[in-house]
Amino acid sequence: MSILFMCLSFLFSFCTHEKIKNDIVLSNLKGKVKSVVKKEYTVKDKFGERLKEKLDKTTISKYNEDGNLLENDYYDSKGMLVKKEVNKFDESGKNVELDSYDSTGMLVEKQVKKLDESGKLVGGDIYDSKGMLGVKIVIKYDESGKFVGVDIYDSKGMLDVKIVRKYDEKGYEVEDTRYLSDGSIDLTTKYKYDKFDKIGNWISRIEEYNGKDYTSLTISEREIEYY
Repeated sequence: MSILFMCLSFLFSFCTHEKIKNDIVLSNLKGKVKSVVKKEYTVKDKFGERLKEKLDKTTISKYNEDGNLLENDYYDSKGMLVKKEVNKFDESGKNVELDSYDSTGMLVEKQVKKLDESGKLVGGDIYDSKGMLGVKIVIKYDESGKFVGVDIYDSKGMLDVKIVRKYDEKGYEVEDTRYLSDGSIDLTTKYKYDKFDKIGNWISRIEEYNGKDYTSLTISEREIEYY
């Protein structure tokens, strides 16, 4: 799932479109969000009910008052920092880069976006700590300008992975499907929403992963702080 995680991280840290005002709007967050704490739990079945078993990981995302993502902090089940992502902005306030650091503060990855002439994000390049190109990403939109997927190419320009996203009638993502270069399905992730806060942001959902060789369930909960 590393490619999926990496590319979606890239997408939600960078995407820009004429109809998208900032990262909060892109991420389907409503209101003036200051921070989001997302906790992911393993799941157990008890009398036919899916229940939280134990904390697996935590992600803390921080936004400025303009709604732009500042950083993501990733923690393991013991609360130890494993990764930090920091957004960089140019003089006009646009996101130009996302730098990823390990728990020791060492740079491990640099993500640089590409825009078309209208300023819409159309893709980007991901480099390792030595500046070597890892993958190239091409962003896909539908006719209304909504994100519907990404194509991921290796450093030689060969298609490696394709990710396709589906939404429900309210605009929440309900399914991500990852295809390999031969067209076969490698992973399908489905999202089912359980609870929303008063603003209309989801605060609990079940994520179901179905891969070629495995299946897993995760319960994700969010604590959202507003300005």
